[in-house]
Amino acid sequence: MRQPHIWRWWQQDWAVERWVEVLEEQAAGEHSIPCMTALDGEDLAYVELYRVRHDRLAEYYACEEHDWGVHIAIGDATRVGRGIGRRLLRSLADALLRADPRSTGWSPNRTPPTPRRSARSPRPASNPMGSYSCPRKPHY
Repeated sequence: MRQPHIWRWWQQDWAVERWVEVLEEQAAGEHSIPCMTALDGEDLAYVELYRVRHDRLAEYYACEEHDWGVHIAIGDATRVGRGIGRRLLRSLADALLRADPRSTGWSPNRTPPTPRRSARSPRPASNPMGSYSCPRKPHY
């Protein structure tokens, strides 16, 4: 999280002890699920899966009751901009929507913001709600 390409968006270059607290809090709650992903046996990305309706970003997305949101931080800068993140998002969306049939969509949180997507299509399911400045992530 201290690498410049991650810090620029996340601004969470915390000490390990702070990360332990935050991850334990997330794991104990119902709002967010922290995950690590791997590709070809190597760590790839830190991922947070969350229910959009419980997130402070909910006011910026047209979301349904059971929709998921995703935050992704790819650790190795040489893997950024090569389509790996897009493939990871697609895989995560497919898995989430299969595992939770109540969900009708998902929202990858990106800059610039990406509109909600439907369960059946990688294309936006709705029109963007307009232009906005995404609030900074809270510093837990």
